Amino acid sequence: AWLIHRFISRPIGAAIRSSTGCQSTQDVLFLLKEINNYQVEFAKAWSEAKLVVLICPGMPFPAPLDTTPDMLISGLTNYVLLYNVLDYPAGVLPVAKVSAADVKASKDAEEEYRRKGDWLNAKISSQQEGTQGLPIGLQVVGKPLCEEIVLRVMREIERGVSDA
Repeated sequence: AWLIHRFISRPIGAAIRSSTGCQSTQDVLFLLKEINNYQVEFAKAWSEAKLVVLICPGMPFPAPLDTTPDMLISGLTNYVLLYNVLDYPAGVLPVAKVSAADVKASKDAEEEYRRKGDWLNAKISSQQEGTQGLPIGLQVVGKPLCEEIVLRVMREIERGVSDA
């Protein structure tokens, strides 16, 4: 980050430092070591669970409208960011579309969240209005260097969804 800040662009260096929390080369090396330790721990847990792939949501809600505030989206992308940090191959594919019943259920959930004073989830639920017909995605994650398995599983899911 220091080299970028010093020789390429002060704004880029500042952005890297603020997004990583790294202020020095030692900080970067420490962060990389921590990431590596987490990758090893995650790989061990994956192996112990005897997973070939993991099928999970890509996001905790359907595709957001273009009017959805960034603050609601950026904090909820952890479903995909985790596998970028781990360097695990992942792909997301649409498996369904938001129905009128989904939108109504989200509206009901919004009212319930407001009654409980949970303003964040109420706001997220309110963003589902107008999403009828948008895709609902599913994420397929595999072990490092197993991209072809991820693609194969995605193809099988795609076939299953189109046959349904």
